[in-house]
Amino acid sequence: MKQIKTLSNSFLLQEIDAGGKIVNEFGFRKGGLSYLIKNNNVKFYTINAIKLAAQVGMGNRINTIMQAAFFKLADIIPYDKADEYMKAYAKKTYGKKGDEVVKKNWDAIDIAISGLVEIPVPAEWADCTTGAEPVK
Repeated sequence: MKQIKTLSNSFLLQEIDAGGKIVNEFGFRKGGLSYLIKNNNVKFYTINAIKLAAQVGMGNRINTIMQAAFFKLADIIPYDKADEYMKAYAKKTYGKKGDEVVKKNWDAIDIAISGLVEIPVPAEWADCTTGAEPVK
């Protein structure tokens, strides 16, 4: 059996309708990845980073939001430290573009973790060993 190597046993999926709708509508529950998630005790999260980016005026630029969500889930360093480092880097990187751009990035960092939705992993995923048929 393959093992998933993760920092914190978390899997994050950017989903337009965060909350697990993709799990039910697109047959995600069938096959290899779902089997690995269940059998490796991985926590499954979704986030609608596109919606969050739009809320803070960043259009469809989701990198900062996904980065903040990653640091929250990965727990590599305490999140308050990660927050501090991300904001300092945003200031360094975007400072020449003006305070408004820096503020949008800071707002993206601040809003990111509010969009994380943990999806309960169904017990039947433990028995799924074959994948869905590819679309032809």
